[in-house]
Amino acid sequence: RILMQSFDRYKISLLLLLSASQALSFIDRVNLSVVLPELIKEHAYLPSTAGLLMSILNWFYVGAIIFAGPLTDRIGAHRAFPGAVAFWSAATALCGLTIQFLPLAMLRALVGIGEAPNIPSGSQVIQQNFSRTERGLAVSVQFSGNKIGLAVGIPLAAFLLSQFGRPSVFYMTGLLGGFWVLAWLLVYRK
Repeated sequence: RILMQSFDRYKISLLLLLSASQALSFIDRVNLSVVLPELIKEHAYLPSTAGLLMSILNWFYVGAIIFAGPLTDRIGAHRAFPGAVAFWSAATALCGLTIQFLPLAMLRALVGIGEAPNIPSGSQVIQQNFSRTERGLAVSVQFSGNKIGLAVGIPLAAFLLSQFGRPSVFYMTGLLGGFWVLAWLLVYRK
């Protein structure tokens, strides 16, 4: 509590952005899991094909994260972070345009690639803006977003699916990333 009182508005804003970026990445990871039963039932997806589709994001994420750290070091989190969120959010939104396996698989791969700079960028932001005694809290807040994204993402996607249909799940969750990028551009100062 005393530590949080020492944070100015800027640091609190950064903490919120760090947590929100993690939440968004997990919302965009789980949105497909809500849509898959419809793809299986109404569009003749096999459960094995659906499982493959769910795995693709993670495969590409793991492959891309190896390069994301050096990329972030090279261009800086001030560029890598909003670029990554914009990239994966656009790929997420584009998932609403198709039900075909190959285009959907390619878009999910792009989501995974786009999410890869999220952790290295967040780590760099923490290192550059928080003292050593504040970094543990900052990392904790950042990664609390993972659980927030899981807790919010599934009911949000289910609501969107039931009220507005499959494409809206991807359009709306992708749009959330656009709001994050706007907030980042308004808040972050190098």
